[in-house]
Amino acid sequence: MICACAMRRATIENERPMYQLRPYQTAAVDSIFEYFGSKDGHPLVVLPTGAGKSIVLAEFIRRTIEQWPGERCLVLT
Repeated sequence: MICACAMRRATIENERPMYQLRPYQTAAVDSIFEYFGSKDGHPLVVLPTGAGKSIVLAEFIRRTIEQWPGERCLVLT
């Protein structure tokens, strides 16, 4: 699992993440932001086995911290 801290460090050092999301992963992250922009509640992201749910979660956290530096994220798995 790639943690958000490692991705953030890679972004700072290289000015871009060490990985590239697949189109459906980008769509999943964008959907989470769209959900929070239009609704209250708890979004549910469903991806099949091996689709990169951890990567999607890490990218969501990375973008959240980038856009709102004062925010904190708690991940329970």
